[in-house]
Amino acid sequence: MIQFEPAFKIGQKVYHICSESDKGIIVDITYSVRTKIISYQVIFGRTANDDVWCNEFELSESIRY
Repeated sequence: MIQFEPAFKIGQKVYHICSESDKGIIVDITYSVRTKIISYQVIFGRTANDDVWCNEFELSESIRY
């Protein structure tokens, strides 16, 4: 059995580390057994382009300038 501990939770509000990021919400989390990487599906807006997959290092609980 594979277990992993995500840094963020579904429903948590986050920011992308790039400047001027809108607040997003995590809607899904996946773990790759091959790469051992946790990925987060984040919705930053209402269009299809605002639905992105991010790695843990790309996200923050607070906005960064």
